Amino acid sequence: MSARSVMSSKIAVSSLFVLACLSGTAFGQVAPPPPPAGEPEAEFVPPPMPAPRPVQQRPQRPQGAQQTDARLTTELPPFPYPPLYSFCGTEDHRVDDVCTFESNVHYVALRPNPTISPSMVPRIQAIIIARRSRMESMVIDSLGVMEDIDGGLVQEISISDPVTLQEMLERVKPLTAPSNLTQELQNRKILSGTQAKFNIQIISEYQKAYGEFLRRTDPDNATDRFMQQMFNDSLAEAKQAFNGMLHESRTKMDDVLKEVDGVPSNVATALRALAIDDLEIDPEQIKASAEKVKLAWRPLTLEQKAAFLGAVRSTRGDQAQIPSVPTIDVMHGGKSVQNVGKDSVKVMDTATNVEVKDGRKVVTDKDENDQEDDG
Repeated sequence: MSARSVMSSKIAVSSLFVLACLSGTAFGQVAPPPPPAGEPEAEFVPPPMPAPRPVQQRPQRPQGAQQTDARLTTELPPFPYPPLYSFCGTEDHRVDDVCTFESNVHYVALRPNPTISPSMVPRIQAIIIARRSRMESMVIDSLGVMEDIDGGLVQEISISDPVTLQEMLERVKPLTAPSNLTQELQNRKILSGTQAKFNIQIISEYQKAYGEFLRRTDPDNATDRFMQQMFNDSLAEAKQAFNGMLHESRTKMDDVLKEVDGVPSNVATALRALAIDDLEIDPEQIKASAEKVKLAWRPLTLEQKAAFLGAVRSTRGDQAQIPSVPTIDVMHGGKSVQNVGKDSVKVMDTATNVEVKDGRKVVTDKDENDQEDDG
């Protein structure tokens, strides 16, 4: 094996270990970083997992991720679904730029997942709200790191500097969830093993396409850019929690400011000028709205900012609801789902008719009008 091939293998192992430590991401869920420029493209075979290290020396892979991997080993039925990148504007990844998402890909993948129906949304949404609540607490507790990430910290990542990469991993760890959404939904028995594995497969195919795009368009920086995007994806929940609290503050600015000591009068005036009556929950508008608050609160100390965000949470009338969290969308134009019973869902796709019962999927040759009403 050439020295170059050895180095490529070391980089792949290092990259996968970092990704496995981020947000409970399992190896089977993450596409590998693109190989260095000039090497022939080959089918990727994941390298063996690095030997476990003591906690004080290196973060270990979350136990929940290992358990999920063991459950996601069955073959998937050949249900058709659109590629994930089509939901952010890419039509053909072989020609077009492969777009990225502001939301974590485990959320987005529920939409093309052919086994997820609207009847599941209430249970999924409850977990999403709980995850957001936990993430809000994590953001407040690590607000200094959150502001550094918001300022572009991830763009400093370079796979060629393993020391800096390890330091970055340790630094952002307080803002990454111990398990991703797919894992938590499966652990809580909301998703079956097959449903969860569809999510993982959809994500892996997307990441592979993104890696191929980077290798084709920017081979010299492909590995670094791939890693940066994986970090960004793992931190997406923290960013959305941060921006969501700032956006929400604008609907109750007076109440929030009452809970923060020592706010200069000019800063308080600038923040009150941002007051709004209605809370927009479009992700792009939430982000733009949050940027206005960040600009106005700059003179505040880190302690004052933490108190500000804490007040946003404590002044909610219903602590079980977070108004800036939109309801998850699990549908798309080519996916028609009809409830036919308490524990069964009939998924009508453009190519096949699929009946889902107790987590098991059966392709039928019946037309929709021939199906009996089981409800």
